[in-house]
Amino acid sequence: MDENLNNQNFNNQNYQGYNQQNYNMQSYQNYNPNYNNKNYNETDDNVVGVGMWILTTIGCFIPLVNLVILIILAVSGKNKTQSNWAKAQLIVGIIFAILYFVIVIVAVTAAKASYKGLY
Repeated sequence: MDENLNNQNFNNQNYQGYNQQNYNMQSYQNYNPNYNNKNYNETDDNVVGVGMWILTTIGCFIPLVNLVILIILAVSGKNKTQSNWAKAQLIVGIIFAILYFVIVIVAVTAAKASYKGLY
């Protein structure tokens, strides 16, 4: 009996300021302000289909055509996902092209220096 009184006093002391029935969940329920908004349009219009990705990938395997495709996709604002992908591909391609030319210049310079040393 004494233990029940102690638990009851403990509960009353610790939770005096918190009334669980009046706890406001409204702020959590309306976390996304656009959830019930009819103007919020997140449809499948922005999703690129598998077939389009296959065509884009195959088109990027063809030399020079890949540059045209990537530039068109990077500049066009039709689909943000494809635009970002094309920009990333162009940036990576430019980085690898620069690295390739640096390695070729170093290799040619080293080959000329070793060729002069032989004769």
